[in-house]
Amino acid sequence: MTATTPIYGMQYLVPGEPARNTRAALEANAFAIEAALQSHALAPPAAADLAAIAGRASVLENGGAWQGVTFASGWSSYTGEGYATFSYRKEGPRVYLRGWLTTTAATAANALIVAAAVPVAFRPAATVAVYGHIDAAHPVRLTMSTAGELRATGAFASGAFIYVGGLSYALA
Repeated sequence: MTATTPIYGMQYLVPGEPARNTRAALEANAFAIEAALQSHALAPPAAADLAAIAGRASVLENGGAWQGVTFASGWSSYTGEGYATFSYRKEGPRVYLRGWLTTTAATAANALIVAAAVPVAFRPAATVAVYGHIDAAHPVRLTMSTAGELRATGAFASGAFIYVGGLSYALA
């Protein structure tokens, strides 16, 4: 006697069973699946369910919304000439940065850029370093810690600009 699944009574394929019996077992399973689907009519999803699904799909397709930061003393976002505000967003297992940072006062080396830590969901599993640019000849290292602190290495004069557009880091 061939064993069957507990809910739909479909036959398990038995190891060592001759191949000539496999087609019949698969055909019997196909008929069992079809009968089960026809006997369990499903109601169409409600409008609220469809809206929730569309919202989740939009985040998956387009990434999360860009999140702004609260800057530490001496830092701000440079938005002149139509540049985007410094922000970040998560897309799958990566966090992306965009915009320009600028100093509003001279800063010390390893200065904290954001006053409030980024949320846990945006923090890397280990401290990561990404490289922005003051200009073509002067790259600057930014680090994101597991505590959600964004820091810039080096000391900066008031009015320095750091471009971070397109930089990203992995969460895992």
